[in-house]
Amino acid sequence: MRRIVKLTIVSSLLFCTLNSYGYALKEYAHNQYTCGDNMSATIDNGILTISGTGRMYDYLEVYGDGNYEVDGYGITGHGKDSDGEYYYRDIPWPTEHASIDLETENDSDDVEHIYKIIVEEGITYLGANAFHDMKYLTEISLPSTLEKIGTGCFYGCEKLKEIEIPESVTELGEKDTVNRFAMFEYCFGLEKVIIPENSRLKYIESGAFYEAGNMDGLEIYIPEQVEEIGWAAFDGSFSSIKVSENNNNYCSEDGVLYSKDMTTLISYPKLKKSESFKVPKTVTRIESRALHGFGTAYFDFDTHQCTKTVKLYIPESVREMGEEALRTEMDIEVFFAGNKSQWEAFEDSDSIDVVSDNIHFNYSTNKIGIFVIALCAILAIIALGTSAFATKKKHSRYI
Repeated sequence: MRRIVKLTIVSSLLFCTLNSYGYALKEYAHNQYTCGDNMSATIDNGILTISGTGRMYDYLEVYGDGNYEVDGYGITGHGKDSDGEYYYRDIPWPTEHASIDLETENDSDDVEHIYKIIVEEGITYLGANAFHDMKYLTEISLPSTLEKIGTGCFYGCEKLKEIEIPESVTELGEKDTVNRFAMFEYCFGLEKVIIPENSRLKYIESGAFYEAGNMDGLEIYIPEQVEEIGWAAFDGSFSSIKVSENNNNYCSEDGVLYSKDMTTLISYPKLKKSESFKVPKTVTRIESRALHGFGTAYFDFDTHQCTKTVKLYIPESVREMGEEALRTEMDIEVFFAGNKSQWEAFEDSDSIDVVSDNIHFNYSTNKIGIFVIALCAILAIIALGTSAFATKKKHSRYI
């Protein structure tokens, strides 16, 4: 009987928080929240201040219909406790899915927008999806005690302009996660990412900066201690990726990210201004989404036309390509060392997806090198002959 009464009360509360379109709106009757065993947060004039010590709770991602969902039940979140057991938890503060009517996209007056976040000293971990879809967030201050940021933490914070990762942070995101959203995914307004040279950062999750940044182009620095970078971590609006010379796992050449031994092409920044790119002969594998959006740097979003046709040279050394390694709708010209059958095999395995028909097969850097040498020799002979003829003409009385 007691359980039935509790269910009736909960059902009544949920019913009362439905807006006129049937979507769940969370009531925020106060501005103080518990977000960790030893952690609390307050909101004052659009500023979310997080105080305390230790780890923040993890939260479940928001689904496209504006509700949180676990096994079909709405308005819940999840995380793992110290024993690795899952538990479920609501995101405590206002989220934009709760503050925007999803049919009309009009703001609701029921919640307070958050423009700035201050995380105070003593906090060591920011929870997964903690600030998910805070579309009005423009500024965040992180403490020197922070060690890890959970996956999807800043997903969809499209007005966030700058993020400075404290040198104390060792992990950005999770290695093994079922989360659908990544660290800075869809942070369209991001203009600057600061990672200090003396950073202790060791891991960056897959898709961490997917579709992050604007058309001005982001630059990022990979410090010495980074050991692992997830696939497509920099599949955003980057113009350059730089790596510490002392890093034992990665290197960069002309702003392009490779494995340390230059056998794997990891990421070519899609906003890198270069009219051609020759994959080095040392490369045997092109990683997943390494060349995603290749040629975007010369795309005019006003005319929806490419101002230049960018050339891509893929040598004979390349034997493997990850999923969507080369995927672009830009106007590019490809010189592929293999034959048409090999190209189609890469297409069939979803490694290549391009709209351009300007593909040249059986391209060989060796053949081109021999041709160039031969051409230079021919030109030298012609020049020598011309010079000899000119000398003869100068000294002859009969010409």
